[in-house]
Amino acid sequence: MEKRKRIDLRVRLENSSEAEALIKIQNYDKEKYNSMSDYILHAVLAYAEPMEVCPESFMEELRMLMREELELYRNSGFM
Repeated sequence: MEKRKRIDLRVRLENSSEAEALIKIQNYDKEKYNSMSDYILHAVLAYAEPMEVCPESFMEELRMLMREELELYRNSGFM
């Protein structure tokens, strides 16, 4: 059984985010990581899917609260 697996990584240099990623890969911290592969594997394992910062339910609750506060402000005689 083979103990290593080789993969090809292709980067489109015309894509700015891919080009930026390639620069980071090529300039990895050689004191911290044993190899470029080690650096890439650490990055992949550390990656977490982006979370929605403000779920729609929170935003709707915030909108309702703002409407209520505006209504209180209007009814207070300050407008």
